[in-house]
Amino acid sequence: MRDPRFDPLLEPIQIGPVVMVTSRTSEDSIYQALVSDADRLARAGIVSVDAIGDCVAPGTIAMVVYSGHRMARGLDASPANVGQVTRELVDVVTSAELSLSLL
Repeated sequence: MRDPRFDPLLEPIQIGPVVMVTSRTSEDSIYQALVSDADRLARAGIVSVDAIGDCVAPGTIAMVVYSGHRMARGLDASPANVGQVTRELVDVVTSAELSLSLL
């Protein structure tokens, strides 16, 4: 981190309270509780329990949401297609190219 005392491009500013989000440990207590009783899962007809998102490893909100999305996509997929995600591909064009395509 650069120090404003030694960097002329930085200057200190007054701010209010700051909430630091620094924990980088996974939270898997619910997952562990679920998988610890295989007989109960079997009686309930549950054949698998998977860990996803922050249960596996902390990440950004986007990464955690993607993890859930990927898992949900795989629920009805054939075993050969599990983990494959179809996504839209965008084509980036300049405004000049766009105006020409509208003619």
